[in-house]
Amino acid sequence: MASKKTLNEWNYALRVLKEFAWKFSKMEDKVLNLLRFSYDSLDGEMTKACFRYLSLFPEDYNFDKQKVIYIWMAEGFLTDGGLYMATQEGHHIIGELKRACLLEAESDECDIFRMHDVVRDMALSICSKDQNDKYLVQDWHRLTEPPPIPKWEIAKLISLPHNKIEQLEGEPNCENLLTLDLASNFLREIANDFFQYMPSLKVLDLSRNRELQELPKSLFKLTSLQILDLSRTGITELSPKFKKLQKLKFLGLSSTFRLEVITPQVVSSLSNLEQLGLDFSALSATSINELLDELESLKNLKHLKLVVNGKITLEKLSASEKLNEITYQLYITGRRGSSSLQLKNNNVLQRLTIYGCEDVEEVTVCCTRNDILRKVCFRDLSRVSIFECELLKDLTLLMALPNIRDLWIDHCPSIENIVGVGGGGASMVSGSIHALANLETLILRNLPALKYICSHALPFPRLTILRVHKCPELKRLPFDSNYDARKLTIRGDREWWDGLEWDDEAVPATLNPCFRPRNY
Repeated sequence: MASKKTLNEWNYALRVLKEFAWKFSKMEDKVLNLLRFSYDSLDGEMTKACFRYLSLFPEDYNFDKQKVIYIWMAEGFLTDGGLYMATQEGHHIIGELKRACLLEAESDECDIFRMHDVVRDMALSICSKDQNDKYLVQDWHRLTEPPPIPKWEIAKLISLPHNKIEQLEGEPNCENLLTLDLASNFLREIANDFFQYMPSLKVLDLSRNRELQELPKSLFKLTSLQILDLSRTGITELSPKFKKLQKLKFLGLSSTFRLEVITPQVVSSLSNLEQLGLDFSALSATSINELLDELESLKNLKHLKLVVNGKITLEKLSASEKLNEITYQLYITGRRGSSSLQLKNNNVLQRLTIYGCEDVEEVTVCCTRNDILRKVCFRDLSRVSIFECELLKDLTLLMALPNIRDLWIDHCPSIENIVGVGGGGASMVSGSIHALANLETLILRNLPALKYICSHALPFPRLTILRVHKCPELKRLPFDSNYDARKLTIRGDREWWDGLEWDDEAVPATLNPCFRPRNY
């Protein structure tokens, strides 16, 4: 089955096996034996236990890589060396299971993976029969009410994401519950004593419940809690009660658009905190400045996702060696009081978003030309998004990003070119052949002044997706007749495509099969 690379191929093979079982009974036994051999060949009991655990989820379940790692950690499968080490170990185990053809995903970088039904059947045959009742998993079931409390009280894991549950009532006695996932529901209210009898709970995911504004008092009695995700909820305050969660290692506050207050000394009191996600909140620049001081004092903090709004805040972050070394995702917004936005080199930063910087005309980087040529600037930065920067014209920074894979530029009405031009770019045109060499996805939207992606052809050896929308002045694309377009898909309006101009008439013949009209 290792040759089956897509879900459709696996499903077809399974259907054939089922429909003609009387012909292929020996072959089916052989397949199961091969899968069992793959399982037996796994490196160590820890990896085998993690694999068996996944079979307890429903058929065709879409696993989220990070959530799986948190659950494995709560179950005690991973080495107790902190959240950072557990995450690294979890990624290693998932990679090993993929290489053994026991898990499948669209790509190595994809965060979602599945276990095929045949593989799951083999895994279940190994699991003890009394385990199934301890795992209550009902995602995408359109539930408007939670399952009956008796089912909760025997469970070690309860996963109810992507339902329509609005309210949680009662006081379930869940002494053995380790993980509770209620993400992506319609929760508005949780009874004050709901978490009263969950002493072992380590992972609680309430994310994507946008109308959940108040947290119940009993949540702050979860003294074993290590993972708390409140991203995309409606919470307005991080109150002093959070100080009681002393074992907390991960706190997710991303896209908490109503969060206006973080009580001083709350974050700094969480001495075991290793990961903090805080972007797109309603916090003022002053509040974020004060928060940066608190983050400096957290000795165990290793992974930071942060928004900075204002020039002083960015300068303060850039001046901190510690915070620079742990900032993996950075969101920059607000007026700068200057036409230039300068970024300090950061070789752990993976994602950069610049949005709403109304007075910025250029974005530059603090890297020497030699460092740029050696590709040691922003070494890990792979995703860049630039939105709603009205005066931005110069994107010289792109010349310094050797490993960028995804680039999205939207609602920047002054941009005329993407690479190879501008004050800094003009002096580096000869090096632009290497710019965007690793680019896989390029999205250009609402750029009324854009004339060129680049003034000359670029190889784009890895580009698979180019999307263009509302860029009326973009008449030329940076491809020549030597370009290998077999993996490329171009999406845009038919009128825009038909109006493109070509220096070499062989190019449209190459690119026409790649074009897909934009779906409205």
